[in-house]
Amino acid sequence: MMVMEAKEVCKGYKVTELGEIPIEWDVQSLEDLSERILVGLATSVTKYYRNSGIPIIRNLNIKKGYFDDTKMLYLDEDFCKKQRNKAVKMDDVITVHTGSNLGLTCLVPEEYNGSQTFTTLITTTKKKILNPKYLCQHMNSYLGISEINRLQVGGGKNNLNVSDLKNYKIAIPPIEEQQKIVEILSTVDEQILNTEKLIERTKKNKEGLVQQLLSKGIETTKFKYTELGEIPYDWEVVRLEEICTFLDGMRRPVKSSDREKMKGDYPYYGASGIIDWVNNYLFDEELILLAEDGENIRSRNLPIAFKVTGKCWVNNHAHVFKVTNRDRDVSDFIVYFLEKKDYTKFINGSAQPKLNQKECRSFLIARPPYTEQKKIADILSTVDEQIEAYEQEKQKYIELKEGLMQQLLTGKLRVTV
Repeated sequence: MMVMEAKEVCKGYKVTELGEIPIEWDVQSLEDLSERILVGLATSVTKYYRNSGIPIIRNLNIKKGYFDDTKMLYLDEDFCKKQRNKAVKMDDVITVHTGSNLGLTCLVPEEYNGSQTFTTLITTTKKKILNPKYLCQHMNSYLGISEINRLQVGGGKNNLNVSDLKNYKIAIPPIEEQQKIVEILSTVDEQILNTEKLIERTKKNKEGLVQQLLSKGIETTKFKYTELGEIPYDWEVVRLEEICTFLDGMRRPVKSSDREKMKGDYPYYGASGIIDWVNNYLFDEELILLAEDGENIRSRNLPIAFKVTGKCWVNNHAHVFKVTNRDRDVSDFIVYFLEKKDYTKFINGSAQPKLNQKECRSFLIARPPYTEQKKIADILSTVDEQIEAYEQEKQKYIELKEGLMQQLLTGKLRVTV
């Protein structure tokens, strides 16, 4: 019989069902740490919607660690008076109980004290032993995700009930240490949120620039009227097929099972970008890809356009074409023009909308002289580079927070009180 050697426990720590934690910490069920755990309104409330009244919080308002009130609905006040026991309080922990965002958690802001929720899990903690902000951080961490997965697996269900949430296990430090941990993680959250605001602001600025530059040009004073509306006098209107060569006949799909056998160094492109890497290629030049079908068209009604260079493979979910004369036309300019295009009337089908090649070939492009195309593309590329820099900065903060949570929420890294 094989004898397993007992693992030595670090000094100041103890072994629990959740692993090794500091001696001062306890493992408890959320039910024992809460004043109440319940679900919000679970019946149809459509007939009680009003233009104003009591806010109703829905799953779409719950983001990872923050409350999004950009899309609020309101309920009849008299109806809500009969549902007082379901109303949320400030700093209640609210959690998505079903669907793809199962387990996503945030706190109820002060201004939404007394609101109702629709099929949302509500936890009011015993604040003297469990800081609601600590619980929120824990539930959104890898520890919380793991625990929620454990609770909702039974029977193959993709939902989390009140009875499940009551059995949520959590290792909790003394309340003072919880507060310190919350302060540290909240500081990083603030950096992430500030960076997200910079990203959104820069994207908004880009939208304005695109609208201005791709219709009015750079310092243009003289205009003419065309089938695309007013454009600078020295611009011309051309069809996409007049300035680009389509290469759709060269693209080929590869089954996911076959891609496993073809793993390599060349990007495999689909409708929205790189989806895999393979050991062979179909193209080796500067190309423009435009989504033909896929999730991006169904959900946004807007195909994605992007430029690729070098050796690559493209499947049959993206149109492939290239600038015919690169001394006359700039690929980046064409991509930006395609980004801003309204595709509503071109997309066929409802279950799986599709942008066919015939329509693509007939797209009208307002075409500036080459030097102006280059200048416009350079301006917009600079903005894109700034957005990418902010995205990378945000990712660094996210990785920093993940590392801190792994240390702080398990007690591997202690904070002084």
